[in-house]
Amino acid sequence: MTEVTECPQCGKKGLVKRNADLFQCLCCEFKRDFNEHKASSTSNDGLILIMLAIAGLLILLLQSCAVSSPPGIVPLPPEVSDVP
Repeated sequence: MTEVTECPQCGKKGLVKRNADLFQCLCCEFKRDFNEHKASSTSNDGLILIMLAIAGLLILLLQSCAVSSPPGIVPLPPEVSDVP
């Protein structure tokens, strides 16, 4: 037996569960697919992980640059010499 509840769009008792993730109103054209919301949150999680990985790599790169050259000492290019 299908349970009929009130539709959030039209307010009539016509909202039925079509399958595990889809609810549809029999009185108006309202539909809500809960499977779509799960997919979008998963893609956002992936994007957050990628951004964190890039930030971590940038931090490591900046730390390695700071360690390789002491502060205040800038090497001169090879073509510059002190001989007149």
